[in-house]
Amino acid sequence: MSRFGLWLLAIAAAAVLAWLVYIAATANLEPPGGDGTTTVDLPPPPTETPPIPRAGSSSGSPSGSPSGSPETTRLSPAPEPAVATEPELAAPPIEVSLPPEEPLQQEPLQAPLPPLNQSDDYVREELRGFGAGAAVLRLLAPRGLIRGFVVFVRNVSDGDLPLTGLPYRRIEDLEGEMPVRAVDENLYEINADTHRRFNRYLDAFLDLETAQMLELYRRLTPLFRQAYRELGYRDRSFDDTMRLALQRVLEAEPPPGPYHLVKPSVMYLYADSATEQLSAVEKQLIRLGPRNTARLKEKLREFRDSL
Repeated sequence: MSRFGLWLLAIAAAAVLAWLVYIAATANLEPPGGDGTTTVDLPPPPTETPPIPRAGSSSGSPSGSPSGSPETTRLSPAPEPAVATEPELAAPPIEVSLPPEEPLQQEPLQAPLPPLNQSDDYVREELRGFGAGAAVLRLLAPRGLIRGFVVFVRNVSDGDLPLTGLPYRRIEDLEGEMPVRAVDENLYEINADTHRRFNRYLDAFLDLETAQMLELYRRLTPLFRQAYRELGYRDRSFDDTMRLALQRVLEAEPPPGPYHLVKPSVMYLYADSATEQLSAVEKQLIRLGPRNTARLKEKLREFRDSL
């Protein structure tokens, strides 16, 4: 190539290089009056969904679409919008008419217990309200009822009977001397008349209602306990002593009669030494007689079972 041709080639290359530099420099410049952004025009979205080809319609194209046409995309139907449901309202409560409440029956107020030294009138007033209370009141000692009852129960629990300080009047004070049948000048025998003089007093006791007796016993229990402590018994319950006394009477079984007596002095003694050695409780049951003894045990057993 000649020198002139080389110069022409160099000039042409320089011109092309200058043009490329110009294009690159002008591409980074903002158009006059612009806001610094470049606007790109996008084609509008199609207004109609292109038809979905039917199954089985195909042409020579491998994908099953007509030859030369763009591949059709199957569109899933848009999910249906959730329909807001009204909240379920609970059924209103059913009103049930209840029978009117019966007024509460208030138990009558009981008078407070008096001091032990002033308790005799209180006990008598309570017994006066019993059905057979009037008959029982005639049998009671004039004073010291609570203390006398506690001493009596304590002695009976040991199989003994006190001679003084009893809570009831002695039968001899009410009926006189014990009636007996004379066998000879120095020998006597207990008979039906001996037992009969206890009948009306035992009847008055048996006519008392067990429930009322138990209620009064429980009400007077604080006074019984106080009198029991006065005797020096602090390590034993008076209720336990009462149960023991009841059991002592219920288990007593005096031998069958006849019962002969002697009177060396003012008091009768049993002629048979074995009978004379019986406990005071057993000898008292002999004087009551078999029938009265059976009735008394029945009442005491009922009270014990309820205690």
